[in-house]
Amino acid sequence: DQSETDPTFQFRRLSDGYESQTGLTTADVRGQTPHEAFGPEQGAELESNYRRCVEQRKPVAYREELDLGPEARFWETTLAPVVVDDDVVRLVGIARNVTEQVERERELEAANERLESLIEAAPLTIMEIDEDGEVLLWNDGAEEMFGWSRGEVIGEFNPIVPEDQHSQFDAHRRAALEGTPIRGKEIQRETKDGRRLDLLLSVAPISDSDGEITSILAVLEDITEQKQLEGRLRSLQRTAQRLRAAEST
Repeated sequence: DQSETDPTFQFRRLSDGYESQTGLTTADVRGQTPHEAFGPEQGAELESNYRRCVEQRKPVAYREELDLGPEARFWETTLAPVVVDDDVVRLVGIARNVTEQVERERELEAANERLESLIEAAPLTIMEIDEDGEVLLWNDGAEEMFGWSRGEVIGEFNPIVPEDQHSQFDAHRRAALEGTPIRGKEIQRETKDGRRLDLLLSVAPISDSDGEITSILAVLEDITEQKQLEGRLRSLQRTAQRLRAAEST
């Protein structure tokens, strides 16, 4: 209850559902202000939302945190004003307990932060590519391996793909977007200064909350030196074979 010119909010009644989830009862809070019922900090936040509803004279919705127990901390609340003779005389609130949802969101956010830290710390190139082949993520390893900065590539078509490799790139991208991962595929890609690198490519599809594949995550390992060493070894082996053949004649 409150006067619209100088509102003083006092609780009148709690629903049965709210009582069962919070442990509070109407008897506990009837006639109390938000400050008296929830303390100065949370009470001030409650009153701020109540005043906003009175001032706007229309329903308002918000998420709030109340110290009501480990399973009843977070609420999505909608307030609606009751208007009599053009005056707001009462506020009616509907609150939905979203504690479990918020905790899942926080766990997911923490997991994403850990994953981002691992991606940035990885010595390999890690990039995310959307359905059109544009770069969404470009880690420090990619900058070091290929020479382009994030600012140069984010939102642009993947610059490391040489013109003669576009069809191969499209085939890999389509396969991953259809749900087929790629592991340890040997490919060649190009650096900013035009050098060709021999690489091992692994690709995994990325799905949204509805399970729909929206992008792909690619990991590239530089095996250029290894391939060059293998080439020199093969050359030495051929030379040795020719020498042995010449000695036997």
